[in-house]
Amino acid sequence: MENTKTNDTQLNARRRALAVADTAAGDSHGLEPITPDDTFIEAFPLYINGVRVEKTADTPFATIQRDTRLHQLYERKMEGANARTGTLPTWGTGRRTWPHFLRTFAHKLWTKRLPTAHNRAKRGDTEDDVPIMPWCPHCLKQGDTNLETHTHLMETCPSLVKSKYKLARTINNIFRTSAAPTPIAPSLPMIEEEGHLETIGVDWSHTTGWETHTTDKHGRETPMCQGPEGREIDGTQLLTSWVHSTLKYCEQHLPWETHKHYLNQMTPESSIDPHLLQGLASAIQADHIYDVIPHNPFIPTQTLSNTEIPSGTHPAVFNTIDTQQDWEALGTALPQTRTWVLLASEDEADIIDASIEYTTKVVIKANTVKQWGRSFWSGKSGLFPCTVDHDIHIYMPNTISQYQRTLIQDTIYMRSNSGGTLTDTPDIQPYTLMAETPKILANY
Repeated sequence: MENTKTNDTQLNARRRALAVADTAAGDSHGLEPITPDDTFIEAFPLYINGVRVEKTADTPFATIQRDTRLHQLYERKMEGANARTGTLPTWGTGRRTWPHFLRTFAHKLWTKRLPTAHNRAKRGDTEDDVPIMPWCPHCLKQGDTNLETHTHLMETCPSLVKSKYKLARTINNIFRTSAAPTPIAPSLPMIEEEGHLETIGVDWSHTTGWETHTTDKHGRETPMCQGPEGREIDGTQLLTSWVHSTLKYCEQHLPWETHKHYLNQMTPESSIDPHLLQGLASAIQADHIYDVIPHNPFIPTQTLSNTEIPSGTHPAVFNTIDTQQDWEALGTALPQTRTWVLLASEDEADIIDASIEYTTKVVIKANTVKQWGRSFWSGKSGLFPCTVDHDIHIYMPNTISQYQRTLIQDTIYMRSNSGGTLTDTPDIQPYTLMAETPKILANY
């Protein structure tokens, strides 16, 4: 129609405009596709003659703000981890493959546009016709009126610390379902172990490491995991790392003629989570732990048998759970003037009240603390998801400071499967109580 002549000037002008538009559309179809803008400044930017006309800055302010927000994001250990990935740790390397919600969060964090209470109050938001107040809701519960700014939300709010510990416990409990304990000390060389055992005259041999596998309907087995070789000492099967740890203790502290008798006293028993005991020892700076498993190879503090009465005045952790004790002698060894922590079964509460003077008692509910089974210490299996099936009572004297009590409370929380109460200002290092979590993750 545009090529048909007409005397109507207005119609002729409209036809010429349509012809120009058709020509421009045809030219556009032949152009290279426009590279999508990936700066989060504008989803579909508008260009005229090659010049961007939407949300451009006439000053370097935008660049300065971008660098500031980028640095702020990189300082966040967890939120900025993905942004730091790639050969060059720059803003654009890891972000391109993020899901949409993370890209949105990063942009709002970068531009300080997260819906904090402070931001919502400034723009006059309401809920149920009530104006939004600028205070942090977590701090307000404690009676503090702190502005919920981006800095407060991401860095200075006290509730952030508690959330970090709660997340750390959740992550570690996930890894605990499948992680195998790793001894912290190197094993003895074979020639040194053989020489020691032959010198003291014990009958010993290697035992086959345990194995778990799946079996299909045809009886074919597929291995899933396998444990290390064990040791059999005079007819008793023992975990190899435990034997090595005991041999090292014997070499350093006992006469050679007593080594055989000392090894023959080793009896595998179910034990409470040793990392809980280690955490309690760290809380009171104890240099000895008395437990049913002496010379535990999985914790750094020296572990002695709980059949021994703890002598001296040094701080100590004493575990009596499910064992027979001379309570009168133990009460003499653990006076109020000494720093100690005593763990006992709930059945022993009455006799402890009569025999031992204490100031504070904490109760850990049943089925919240892990138990390392007898078969594990025998080298016959890995760890099963077992827990102590009764309440655990923890006793402390008046020499335990309030600060140490908070450390103990937080330690119990971190090593429990569930329950427990975290203090308002935890001060323990969470990675020290995340033994089952890979170090690369626990150190975050």
